[in-house]
Parts: sequence; structure tokens; C-alpha cells
Amino acid sequence: YFDFAGVTNFGSTGYQITLPAPAVNTFRLAGGTLHQTAGAGSPALYHIAGITDVADSTTVLKLYYSGSTTDLVWKFNTPGAGAWQSGAHFDISGTYQIA
Repeated sequence: YFDFAGVTNFGSTGYQITLPAPAVNTFRLAGGTLHQTAGAGSPALYHIAGITDVADSTTVLKLYYSGSTTDLVWKFNTPGAGAWQSGAHFDISGTYQIA
């Protein structure tokens, strides 16, 4: 669970989480939710997922949101042109095998 209250810098690239231990295999966590609770278009919910590709990094879980046919990079200006930033939180959970 991550609450954006008090965040003042949303960066300019795709969002990611650093894992506490390296992953042994590439994996995807699905079933996360971004909750936009204020701003234009609220309230809104977005399905989010995380992907770790061990060919790129064993400790970085890149965050994505569901598009019409594929997962799209979740970043400072998408989804919803960043309107979620004004009041939102997200949750995601799962397990993975460590090296």
C-alpha cells in the first residue's frame, strides 16, 4: 500500500519498486489497483501489475497499468494525464522466488 499524500515530485519516467531480494526468474504480479480519489476524472480505479525481467534487472519491479490490449508503462503523466497524482494510493502484493 502506497499513499501519494505528501508526495511533491512525481518524476518524469516509468514507476518501479526495488525488491528487497534479487529474483531468480522473470515474473509478473497482477491484481494491483491504483485508486484515483481526487482530481479530474475521479473517482477512478486502474488495474496495475508489476514485471521483473531478470534479463534487465533482478531487483527492479516495473509498474504497468492495463490498456485496451496490453500493459502500458505507468508513469508521471499516465494514466489519466497524471490526474491521479492529486489524490491517490495504490496497492499490489504477491510472492516471488529469490535467488
